[in-house]
Amino acid sequence: MRIYSSGKREETVVLPGSEASVGEGRRWLRKVLVGHARRDDAVLVLSELLTNGVVHSRSAELRASVLVEWDGSIHLKVADQGT
Repeated sequence: MRIYSSGKREETVVLPGSEASVGEGRRWLRKVLVGHARRDDAVLVLSELLTNGVVHSRSAELRASVLVEWDGSIHLKVADQGT
């Protein structure tokens, strides 16, 4: 797992394209969003997005990003390698 931080309340993690990465991604996001009112909702959405990446692609890696805006809104992105 590699974690990047841009200093703009945006965090990114690169995970292996395996089923175990779904749980790892959930744990990562729980740590990133400690104290955020919508943390549980965001963790659920990330879990679904990572699961889709694992099930519907044969990607070696999945990249997940979370951006927390100044107003507290959360943006999640998950990218696979498109294979």
